[in-house]
Amino acid sequence: MLRQLTDMLNGCIRPMITLIFAGAFVGFTAMGTISGELFATVAGMVITFWFKSRDEAKVQAKQSETPKP
Repeated sequence: MLRQLTDMLNGCIRPMITLIFAGAFVGFTAMGTISGELFATVAGMVITFWFKSRDEAKVQAKQSETPKP
């Protein structure tokens, strides 16, 4: 049950934090606080990390499902 709760929280919190982070960077870029180049760099890093971690989680899940001889 604790595992299910943890999975549910991770499923909800991570997208919210991502949206808040993205909104802050869009706002700072619109206000001129940060440059568009910095925004693009950070956004690229975040997107790369997001998809890499998702792919790794899928690989780990697939490996745990594979029966071991």
